[in-house]
Amino acid sequence: MISDPTSVSETEYKLPNVRAFTIKSLWRIGGYALMRALSLFITVAIAVYLTILIANMGGYVDEIMRGLIEENISGMLRGGWLKDVPIEDRLRLIEEGRQAMYEEKGLNEPFLLRTFIWLKNGMTFNLGEASVMASRRYGIDSNLVRDILLDNLPNTLLLFATANLLLFFVSVWVALVISHKHGGWLDVLTVTLSPLSSAPSWFYGVVLIFVFAAQMRWLPFGGMYGTDPVENAANGPVLTILKHMILPVGAIFLGSFFQSVYAWRTFFLIYSHDDYVEMARARGLPRRIIDTQYLLRPALPSLLTNFSFLLISSWSGSVLLELVFDWPGLGLIFFNAIMLFDTPVIVGFTIVYAYMIAMTVLILDIAYAVLDPRVKIDLSGRVSSNVSGGFFEFVRSLFIPRKKAVKTRSTTSVRFKFSHFIASLQDSWASSKSAAREIGRYPSAVIGLLLILVLIGAAIYISATTSSETAIRIWRGQDYDWTENPQLVPPAWINYFRKDKLPETLILDSREGGAEETLKPQDGGLFLQQLSFPLDYPYYIDFPQDLLVALEPSFESKPPLVSLTLVSPNGVETSLESFILQDPKSYYLSQDDILQRKLKTLYPQQFLFSNGSLENPKPYPGQYHLLVDVVHFEPNATMEARVVLYGKVYGWAGTDLYRRDLAMPLVWGLPIALMFGLLAVTGSTITTMIIAAIGTWFGGWVDALIQRLTEVNMILPLFPVLAMVAALYERNIWLILGVTILLSIFGNAIKSYRAIFLQFRELPYIEAAQSYGAGNWRIIFRYLVPRILPTLIPQMVTLVPGYVFLEASLALMGLSDPRLPTWGKILRDAFDGNALLGGHYHWVLEPLAFLLLTGFGFALLGFALDRIFNPRLREQ
Repeated sequence: MISDPTSVSETEYKLPNVRAFTIKSLWRIGGYALMRALSLFITVAIAVYLTILIANMGGYVDEIMRGLIEENISGMLRGGWLKDVPIEDRLRLIEEGRQAMYEEKGLNEPFLLRTFIWLKNGMTFNLGEASVMASRRYGIDSNLVRDILLDNLPNTLLLFATANLLLFFVSVWVALVISHKHGGWLDVLTVTLSPLSSAPSWFYGVVLIFVFAAQMRWLPFGGMYGTDPVENAANGPVLTILKHMILPVGAIFLGSFFQSVYAWRTFFLIYSHDDYVEMARARGLPRRIIDTQYLLRPALPSLLTNFSFLLISSWSGSVLLELVFDWPGLGLIFFNAIMLFDTPVIVGFTIVYAYMIAMTVLILDIAYAVLDPRVKIDLSGRVSSNVSGGFFEFVRSLFIPRKKAVKTRSTTSVRFKFSHFIASLQDSWASSKSAAREIGRYPSAVIGLLLILVLIGAAIYISATTSSETAIRIWRGQDYDWTENPQLVPPAWINYFRKDKLPETLILDSREGGAEETLKPQDGGLFLQQLSFPLDYPYYIDFPQDLLVALEPSFESKPPLVSLTLVSPNGVETSLESFILQDPKSYYLSQDDILQRKLKTLYPQQFLFSNGSLENPKPYPGQYHLLVDVVHFEPNATMEARVVLYGKVYGWAGTDLYRRDLAMPLVWGLPIALMFGLLAVTGSTITTMIIAAIGTWFGGWVDALIQRLTEVNMILPLFPVLAMVAALYERNIWLILGVTILLSIFGNAIKSYRAIFLQFRELPYIEAAQSYGAGNWRIIFRYLVPRILPTLIPQMVTLVPGYVFLEASLALMGLSDPRLPTWGKILRDAFDGNALLGGHYHWVLEPLAFLLLTGFGFALLGFALDRIFNPRLREQ
């Protein structure tokens, strides 16, 4: 009995079995690291080979090589090669030279042999020359793919290493603090905000740019160095780079912070109820010792495993983040290569990222082996464990309570043992009904469910009322004329929040009674027609954007003479233009060069709707009149006109650079986003679960093959491979969806499902089913798979936002289906039009809001369902 626990040294209460770093243990860890490195090298080789096969499946690499050879031959001929050789010999020598170059590049070899040559080159970073791009190295331009990638690699490593290290340490500290205040306001806030992590880092990057660069002007929009040489010299290179890193690091941090804190806080809460922690508290140990020795140390392997998933996904998402911030790293190089169709750089980037992911996995594997005292490593480098610790064990423990039972053959009747399965189905049905009742206890689940139902209902209604082909034709201007919309204006509802209203668009048509018409016969058989359009302009704060007059004459042989005049409220008349009109014509006031020179201003619409001051024009409200005076030379000739006074707001979504109503892609982007997300989740998750069940049940080479395929697929970066497929083949949404599902099947989830199925395989009713004579496939699909379905629902719901953002990410890079009006396509057009720099914030914020709304709805419901279906989480 210790009377004063605080007086005891800290080392007396450390956890048992902590690994002692002796020479022998270091030798074992070194052997393990070597074996893991060799295994990962083989995995990378297979991944690189698959990348090469994907890149050249359509012969693109061969095509590029042949194109480069022809370009070299043309350059040699222009330089005087074979200039004095007769034409017959010249053609023969050119062909011989071409064949020699083909042989040098291996193009005369069979395709299979060439792929292994490319594999060797890829594994040794001998990636050849870029088709278009180059890198400045030592004052010399280099078009070697290796130089282009390696010159920009340090910038990517600097940004993402800094952000992820900051994320790890801050998240661990915050999670520890929150775990001590379970149920407090900070804990509730973390649980509430955790669905925000459904959005990727580039999403938060755009939001941070809008707030801190566009609005507050505190930080730069992007780049790595400033454009002001005086400021750069004053701050120095280090401070300049750090200043430009704040926003991208913050975006990476926000993209994973809430999810990390939520997951790791759950780890700490679960471990805090173990017996040895309760004993430490009972003995009065200080909280610092309990946190570091009794909570953090045993939870650290699980934290590292969870963090590795975040880190690998962060590498794959770097492309978009660097594009958004114009950060000069590998991601920006990859985007430029796609825009320039530089295939060698595209393939080289994917290979480099496969190496980076493999190195990340290796480092984390070694750290896991060093930090987890339960893992035993023999001298050959093999790993064994008395307790299968780590993230997969944690996932498995959420579903299956640990049992200490010995598997024995029971003499009980098969009918009795088979009742276990019937009882399990009844329990599953009861738990499903109970889960439905539990949803009502979670406000977040109710909100998320209602939001999802509204989104799905709206998507069904939109798809039922307008076909996709019609939507595409309208968006591309084939079935709808967007010219009467103002250009780049925010939505009209912002006037409800403004004291001084912005002008709205006014449209008047003479065929609809919008003009006062007079027709007077004149001498000589002439007829004078006048159309007077009243233009009510009650706005004090801003000028109209433009004035359009669309004229449509009708005559037999003699075209009319037209004169346009604008009359101000105080009676001042300004002649705009006079012309003979033979065909329909659209007159834009802002494009009248003669009037600009006459009024000495580039914006005649501002002068004509102002107080008449050139130096400080202010809007002059009142009723203006546009007079269209027409002289007809035929008795039956007529003139119809349509006048559009463009405002500064439009509709409920505003317009883009091409005057298109943004409401159309925002509405039609919903069914496309939900279709992509739901199909991708359903196809990948269910297939993954079935494959995991098959591998677990059959074991042996089947299970080994599935695990090897999973390891290879985890090395392949999902987003770069998808981008490569879209860039080199066809930008079709169905092709992209199919490749997404294919690459997602053999992912991290397959290992989690395998861990769960390994427990299910040992349950009594499975043995009973075998004794009853049930076949392998019946056991898999009737007894194994149904058992996991209730726990599959939360994961499927939670995964939907990731695929929705994936489609938007591809569209943001210009790699989605170019015909479809989607949220990502809006963002791509907005970035091309410099929307944030130009102050057209609605063009960016509206698609972001729809993405966040969709992702947040599914994440809210998914997180709540996870707590409902998982008893271990429900208590936390």
